[in-house]
Amino acid sequence: MKGRPALWRLRRRRNARRAAAAVLAASLVGTVAVGGAVAFFTDTDSVTNVVSVAERLDVSVREPAWDTTDSDGDGVPDAAQGVVPGQTVPKDPRVANDAGVKCWCMAQVTVPVRTVSLVGADGRRRDPAPAELFSWELGDGWEEYGEPRTSGDGASAVHTYLARETVAVGAQTPPVFTALTMADVLEGSVSGTCSVDVRGYGVQAHGFASAAEAWEALQGLDAAGEQVPA
Repeated sequence: MKGRPALWRLRRRRNARRAAAAVLAASLVGTVAVGGAVAFFTDTDSVTNVVSVAERLDVSVREPAWDTTDSDGDGVPDAAQGVVPGQTVPKDPRVANDAGVKCWCMAQVTVPVRTVSLVGADGRRRDPAPAELFSWELGDGWEEYGEPRTSGDGASAVHTYLARETVAVGAQTPPVFTALTMADVLEGSVSGTCSVDVRGYGVQAHGFASAAEAWEALQGLDAAGEQVPA
């Protein structure tokens, strides 16, 4: 009988340990449960950026001093009718940026070439040779790009000019020149009609540090067979 109280006490201690373990387990489970339920703040935001894309770039060649009056309807303006050697005719082409974005502007001037005898400043006749029939003084704000290019048949020469400054929408370049002067050809060397053509170009200013860089990129498109606006 004396061993029973000791056994009872042993069982009591074991039960106490189990209870403590159960409480500890419950405590751990509770801790896990609380840890899994911890709340935290969240937020999000967004911004919509509306961008307007330019529809196109539109340039034109303007000649306010060029009188297009054609009284006899023969297709030749009165101001350019019957021009004689050494005569100067007002003509002031410039490139206007009519719509789109700020741009670099260029101009190509095609002038007729003929084999003629020129009269020098000393009044003496020169031997016949190919010569441009008209000349001009390049206007301020322009520079020539490279050398003139002669057409395959030798009938014309093309001069390429680059505007030194970009042109804003609604603005225009200075005139490429302000007048054309016919060469001092020997009488009877040239007859009939001929023309001086001016073609303007525009290339967006963004992405190009200079007019030369923009022009070369445009020529690269042409060489690659891409469509270059006329």
